[in-house]
Amino acid sequence: MEVYYSVMAGRLPPRQDQCAATILCRFLQSHQSSPASTREFYSRPVRSFIDYIGPALRVSDVQVYHVENWLNDRHAYKRFKSGKLTDKPTSSTYRHNLVRAVKSAFQWAEDKGYIRQSPVRKVKVPRQYARGDDAYLDPEHWAKVLTCDDESLLDLLIVMYETGCRPQEVRRVESRHFDRAAKCWEFAIEESKGKKEKRVVLLSDRAFEICQRLALKHPEGRSSKTIEASLGRQRDWTPNVPSCLGNSDSA
Repeated sequence: MEVYYSVMAGRLPPRQDQCAATILCRFLQSHQSSPASTREFYSRPVRSFIDYIGPALRVSDVQVYHVENWLNDRHAYKRFKSGKLTDKPTSSTYRHNLVRAVKSAFQWAEDKGYIRQSPVRKVKVPRQYARGDDAYLDPEHWAKVLTCDDESLLDLLIVMYETGCRPQEVRRVESRHFDRAAKCWEFAIEESKGKKEKRVVLLSDRAFEICQRLALKHPEGRSSKTIEASLGRQRDWTPNVPSCLGNSDSA
């Protein structure tokens, strides 16, 4: 009778026979007003999983092995921009975030009442491992980087090197974040990781000079990003690194 009254009141019970792709698309739509970084974090993995399972697979038929096979078949190795696979395995952080995004999507559907239970709740999120010494660029290799003849790319690399910021953070810097008097970038609480306190990045003299030059070249405004604008909007970005860091066929 409880189900009967729920139906009569317009409160349909959660169903597991809905198409998983439909539920996942609804999840992506729920993030239309979210920050760009959040939309980007979920969009690529979830769309990739939708493409893998197809439009007809129902939530009740989604199994742990669907996620595991998707990860191994589609994301075990890096790809060239052309789509061709390389012999380099993807990072543990990359795989961690892929699974996390898909699990979050189904958990959202359960929390909202679209489905009774997430079918991927038992999927284990891959562990993240530090890159250790592989992430360190010694002075000899840095000297080689400085021979780059692309001025705008060199600006980007120098700013990352001088500040220690990750590519995905640098690419979000805008003129409005640049505090000339304090020689820093200051992000509002809602734009900072964790959203608990402002994110402040101190600038070295060299990084400050680059930001000063680019801020004058690109006036304040959301469409004029201090660092990213120096590379040109026509260049593609991945979530973690600009594709222009390699040749035209780089991963």
